[in-house]
Amino acid sequence: DLHPVGTEARLLRYITMPDGTHQVIVQGRTRVRLLDWQPQEAFPAVRVERIAEPEEHSPEIDARFHQLRERALETLRLLEQAPPALTATVQGIESPGQLADLVASLIDIPPIEKQEVLETVPLEQRLDRVLWRLAYRLQVLRLSADIGARTRETMEGRQREFLLREQLKQIQKELGEDDTAPEFED
Repeated sequence: DLHPVGTEARLLRYITMPDGTHQVIVQGRTRVRLLDWQPQEAFPAVRVERIAEPEEHSPEIDARFHQLRERALETLRLLEQAPPALTATVQGIESPGQLADLVASLIDIPPIEKQEVLETVPLEQRLDRVLWRLAYRLQVLRLSADIGARTRETMEGRQREFLLREQLKQIQKELGEDDTAPEFED
């Protein structure tokens, strides 16, 4: 069940949870291509070759990099639960490939689409894949924010109307006006 392209990672932390489950925190280092599968007794082993990260620079790549960073930052602004450190991380990345990989790992897309991004080595194509997926997520977030704002406005308007009606009733009561009087009904 291994994909032909994967990630070589460095183990940062291994944690055994109180319920017996295990959590592993790893840091991706580079892409690798699976060359050979070697079943062993204790655990399977693989032979891989590292895939060099392209370091191309062109106006097209720089434009895509800039666009991806701007969209990623806007997405983080729309996500209320996004930690501020993540925004600083996105702003600090200077490598287009590294930014594309980080954004692809963070956005809510199916694992098969993340694998497609991982298998896309050419930088311009990878940036385009991530930009396209991020644009869709960003559109959904914008619409959700608009719907939420309209809902809040409607709720606030109804709450204000209710409050004003209650105040009106109290004022009429203080003045001794009967709300069933013919003038009130008119």
